[in-house]
Amino acid sequence: MPTPSLSGEFYGLPDLKYTPRGLGHQKIFLKIARRVGWRKYANSEEAGISFSLQIVRAEGIEPSALVTSRRCSTTELSAHYFILQLIYGSQNTAFSRSIQLMTTICLSEIGVEAAVLRAAALLRDGGVILYPTDTLYGLGVDALSDEAVAKIYALKGRDKEKPIHCVVSDLEMATEYAEVNDVARKLAGEFLPGPLTLVLKKNSGINTGIAKRIDTIGIRIPDNDFCIALARKFGKPYTTTSANVSGMEPLSTVDEILTQFGDNARYIDLIIDAGELSKCEPSTVVDLSDGKPTILREGAIRLPEMGSDF
Repeated sequence: MPTPSLSGEFYGLPDLKYTPRGLGHQKIFLKIARRVGWRKYANSEEAGISFSLQIVRAEGIEPSALVTSRRCSTTELSAHYFILQLIYGSQNTAFSRSIQLMTTICLSEIGVEAAVLRAAALLRDGGVILYPTDTLYGLGVDALSDEAVAKIYALKGRDKEKPIHCVVSDLEMATEYAEVNDVARKLAGEFLPGPLTLVLKKNSGINTGIAKRIDTIGIRIPDNDFCIALARKFGKPYTTTSANVSGMEPLSTVDEILTQFGDNARYIDLIIDAGELSKCEPSTVVDLSDGKPTILREGAIRLPEMGSDF
């Protein structure tokens, strides 16, 4: 693979040796390093394209040898993107969004409102969030986006025949996407918000994302302030599926989760870190699509607690 250069020919732009900001390559990369927070690389005056590649590769953000349709590696694309982002400003394109770096924010430091604003914006852009729920950490994308939902299946290595459920803010929002029958309302009144997922018959016209090629949609209303606020701000459902590799144990800290995902962690764009979550079982899943309750998964709510009179 040819060594990348800083020439703007790749994007049809003028050479960047003398930039609109009057900076040479070294200063550009120093500013890039400082801007993305990797100060340990910003203390040297030795810079150039190799410096940018070193930043990206050393942090494990992008593989170094995946050839793309643009005839260079994903790492080289990232290096070029850093330059353009700095000099020409934010580029809100599908390409730029596809190689943005993973961001972690501490929920206790910035608060629910600020975290929700960041997460909602990312969901609208088709991104993937790792977020806390009332049971486990979950993976969230726009639940009605085919492309976004595909990322979740790829990240988890999940069988595409296994459905993924979604978070809504309340039963009123649920009725926009599913037929909420009397039994569902009764269970919701007793157990929601809480660790219960209701699988309901989907409404007509809901045929994308998690509802593609199936007749049902799983609804979750977690007992978690961040989750509910995000559903309200985003204005439509987002996915709720445990943040683990399919078939492996769900873990309770962000570091453990990222380690388990390995290279696939690159699919995650934003992490909402709430620290270590208490050990908890996943939500109980009840199928009500035919009007009668069928327990698909016993979880945090036990069947005896529900009683026999639905």
